[in-house]
Amino acid sequence: MTDTEFLKFAHEADQSAHNRRHVYAFTYPQLKRAFEAVEAHEREACEADCESVVDDSNSIAENPLLTTTGKDINKAMAMGASNCLVAIRARAIKKTS
Repeated sequence: MTDTEFLKFAHEADQSAHNRRHVYAFTYPQLKRAFEAVEAHEREACEADCESVVDDSNSIAENPLLTTTGKDINKAMAMGASNCLVAIRARAIKKTS
């Protein structure tokens, strides 16, 4: 995440004060909301990456020209990415409960 993206989340979390040198002062609840927004943004990005690996690996494994070993490797990659996706989503559920 870039500094600009983080500052955007900070502003959305009710940033309370800043000066021209970009020094920001936050209350604890504001900072907590900003970090929760950043965490959600990063989690969504990771989920998208995992879903992409699952889809791509499964598609490649379907290729009839691929060797058995190649198919097995791509199926394993899809399974690994799928397991990561489940873990990422489980953390999100755990945070909200």
